Amino acid sequence: MIFVIAGCASVSRQKIREGYVQCHPNLNAKTREMILTGNIARGMTKAEVEASWGATYQKDSYSNFLGQVEIWTYGDCLYSCDVLAFDSNDKLSNISSQKHNYY
Repeated sequence: MIFVIAGCASVSRQKIREGYVQCHPNLNAKTREMILTGNIARGMTKAEVEASWGATYQKDSYSNFLGQVEIWTYGDCLYSCDVLAFDSNDKLSNISSQKHNYY
């Protein structure tokens, strides 16, 4: 039963990706492919990242000498997570994966 639920969730996420791409016909080919395959890259907007990966459970922001920075966290950082940084132009500027091995 768990497999069926997980399968449905991924189908739903793919439909969201496809819908975003259809509603944004001016996306360049690379960004369109990244979204459709559930990937992200530096330079993507917050909306493009959210279309590809879904909503994050944690958003933090702070200011530094470069301006306002927003940090999004995906996953449980106790074991493994991805931390994304967006610059003051709302573009993805850094991707950091953190994996912890407690064995």
